[in-house]
Amino acid sequence: MESLLVFPSEHPAAPEQTPRRNHLAPGVAIAAVLCVVAFLLEQFLWSGAPAAVVPGELAVNTRPAGADVLIDGQHRGVTPLKLSLSPGTHALVVRADGDERGVPVDVVSGSAVAQYFEMTVSAPPPMPVTSPVVTPPARARANVGVRSRGVPPRTVRAPAVAERRVQVAREAPSAARVISTRAGGTAPVAASPAIETGPVGGWLTITAPFDVQVKEGGDIVGSSQMSRIMLAVGWHDVVLANPNLGYEAPMRVNIGPGRVTGLLVDLPTAKVSLNARPWADVFIDNASAGQTPIANLSLPIGIHQVVFRHPQLGERRQSVVVSVRGPNRVSADLTRPQEATP
Repeated sequence: MESLLVFPSEHPAAPEQTPRRNHLAPGVAIAAVLCVVAFLLEQFLWSGAPAAVVPGELAVNTRPAGADVLIDGQHRGVTPLKLSLSPGTHALVVRADGDERGVPVDVVSGSAVAQYFEMTVSAPPPMPVTSPVVTPPARARANVGVRSRGVPPRTVRAPAVAERRVQVAREAPSAARVISTRAGGTAPVAASPAIETGPVGGWLTITAPFDVQVKEGGDIVGSSQMSRIMLAVGWHDVVLANPNLGYEAPMRVNIGPGRVTGLLVDLPTAKVSLNARPWADVFIDNASAGQTPIANLSLPIGIHQVVFRHPQLGERRQSVVVSVRGPNRVSADLTRPQEATP
């Protein structure tokens, strides 16, 4: 039957269906709430906890030092002083010998602030002072100011704070000192009257073609590089030495009072042997020394320039130190290539 020819009344009535209850709606709501809570928690964690409070630093200095420092009514020490304080405004009070200063101080987190005060300190009342005078010579007398105060060692009480002249005399020679006395203190004075004597020392000079040390009793007392070496008056057994050249020469010298005594060092010689392969003409310090082999050639100790020269094999140059100790041997192999000098 065609659908256009069917009427609703001709169809049997369909049973009425009860609408199904949706059991998923409460679960969806709970999930949404949890998502919101998780989002808010994440935002809180990412935002970070509140920043920790960093204390600031306060430095307090006074002139003179040693003043008491009070912060917010509490004693925190004496100047110079550095303190770590919490950020904010603090009451700073500085006290010294009756003088008191107070200022508010703003301390910023992590920063440093400094305060400086010129304090007024009252002078103490004058007090008697003592000045012990000590002198080694016997029968010497001490004069403080213009008055004689007896034979030292002696303690003298001065009535006021001042600079005083102390003179210690024993017949002709005398010694004077100017001392500054302070209240309640003791000013020691050690004075020895001068004794007129002649010079007790002299000088030694060294003239040498190379550097030498001057030793006496195993100790180095000078060198030829010094213009003058001071020694006591009298005879001295000295040793002139140059360890690098193996030179050592004992000498006896008499030092006169206030005088300069000179020593002249002769240049010693040492034996040198020279050889070359196959052979060579030898020049020492630009002077011909002959043809190798050369044995027991006398040369002054020290540094010399040696040249070995062959007509076909060229030449070799060497810097040689000739020492007293020896043996002094110099050789060159002209058949081998010369090593490059770095």
